[in-house]
Amino acid sequence: MEINKISDDYDSFEALNYSLAKELLTSPKGLVFNDKGDEEEKNREKKQFIIGKAVHCLILEPEKFPDYFLVTDKNLATKEGKQDKEYAEAMNLSILKQKDFEIIQIMVNEVLKNKNFKILLENKTDTELKLTRTLPECIIKGRLDLLTNTSHKCSDIKTIQSGIIKEDNLLKWHIKKYMYHLQAVFYNLLLGVDNPADMRYTLMFVESKAPYQTRLVELSFEWFIDGLTLFKQAAKLYQIYVT
Repeated sequence: MEINKISDDYDSFEALNYSLAKELLTSPKGLVFNDKGDEEEKNREKKQFIIGKAVHCLILEPEKFPDYFLVTDKNLATKEGKQDKEYAEAMNLSILKQKDFEIIQIMVNEVLKNKNFKILLENKTDTELKLTRTLPECIIKGRLDLLTNTSHKCSDIKTIQSGIIKEDNLLKWHIKKYMYHLQAVFYNLLLGVDNPADMRYTLMFVESKAPYQTRLVELSFEWFIDGLTLFKQAAKLYQIYVT
């Protein structure tokens, strides 16, 4: 079994990861022909991605926040705002509006109040760990958010819209829609765990709007069985469309 840390640039390292697998399973044709899809929807997803990334950073690696983000209260259409934008582009920083940053701080505080998640943080062994592994199907890679020395070996933080977090059926639909169980399988495989009965994965959900509720969810065996099926399908598509 060959498992290694990725020391070079993660993005340029050619391998199948969760994001690519999800894209292949959703629309392999769109990936191959570079279908841009709905621009407004993509801009909305980009903003949510940046907010999620900021929440991750402030919880798992707060000291690195200035290396990735620029917070501004300026209108980016003004002269001063354009200066901030140019600086952010030159330094490869993501821009956060002040009002969004204040919401992010609330979300982070609510996550840190969750007693069970605090236990995970107190027992963390690594964060943002970049791994690759050579499998019979293909080479895979992943950036593992939070590793701990508890029975909840691997964990991740997910932002979620209000009204879902306390409803079991809606939450299951949300996990399935975004294929978080596929991501769980990727991370376990990267850690050398091949048997779904031995896989462990915990999701820390936090609402992106008031009341900013949180919920810690440990995926069950059934989720790993379904996720492993998705992984095998994605690996076949990867061989057809990418390699």
